[in-house]
Amino acid sequence: MLSLGFGCESRQTIEQISVTMVSMPFDNIITPKKLLLESLRFDGKVFEFNSDDCKPTWDRVPFTYGIEAKGLFYMHEFPIDADFSQRNEWAQKFNALSAKYQRRWLKFKSLCQDDNYEKIFFLANSQHLFNHFYQKGGQYSDSFGIDADFVLELIEELEHFGAQNFRIVLLCGNIDDYISVNSLPDRYKDLLLTRFVGTITYPMPDILVRELSYTLFKSAFHGPDISAVCGTYIGGMQIMQTSDNTALITNFGIALGEVRLFPGGYIVVFNGEANFTMKACINDNKLRFANRDEWTRIES
Repeated sequence: MLSLGFGCESRQTIEQISVTMVSMPFDNIITPKKLLLESLRFDGKVFEFNSDDCKPTWDRVPFTYGIEAKGLFYMHEFPIDADFSQRNEWAQKFNALSAKYQRRWLKFKSLCQDDNYEKIFFLANSQHLFNHFYQKGGQYSDSFGIDADFVLELIEELEHFGAQNFRIVLLCGNIDDYISVNSLPDRYKDLLLTRFVGTITYPMPDILVRELSYTLFKSAFHGPDISAVCGTYIGGMQIMQTSDNTALITNFGIALGEVRLFPGGYIVVFNGEANFTMKACINDNKLRFANRDEWTRIES
């Protein structure tokens, strides 16, 4: 399991699923999607930098201790009280940082191109701090959107890069991205596993990480069928299946969130400024939530 970014949440999720972890280049950096594609297209050249390419990230996120180099943001490499004003003293450290990430890139490349191992790439845009890192004057979607067009471009770049025997897990913080990717033709269904997770504040609560991890792969448990919860509910709610273990919730055509399988029932992730996750079960045509709310189904 390998992280493709865009931030730390992909690695955090992998850590809940995988027994072993190997440090990879996209684990702990902020990677705008243009730079992800360019790293594949130009064989990791973006990790070749020196002190002249580096600048602190204070102008983007106050009280942080990272640096920006060639458009990538290294947020966990230096102590919080690092004084970057003495550039001569830090030149050697910046050069060493570049060398470390070039080594990680070579490990990443070797694994990607090895057909003996199945790769599962994780890509997420759910981290709450991303709004500090998109290109100034641009939009969030330009830097971190995961829509269908971007996903197709990513698949193409991975294939041109020589990646073998892979699938991609997409953790969407934006409901429109989730809908866009699920509109792709059926031939991509086996290659992509897409989840709507909303905007997550890190560090992610342990219970949310566990629930997300459990629901990524249906083989991890024996649960009900997702079709059992689909249908039309009183008040205009509709739940429509989008994969073997997920379904989209809408209200008069407006997307509200996602239902996915979970041991003993379902997990519902709601969209919005205060998006939240809740357990639910279906009984006698009533979708019953953990907070005691319930929706009554009128048509399956």
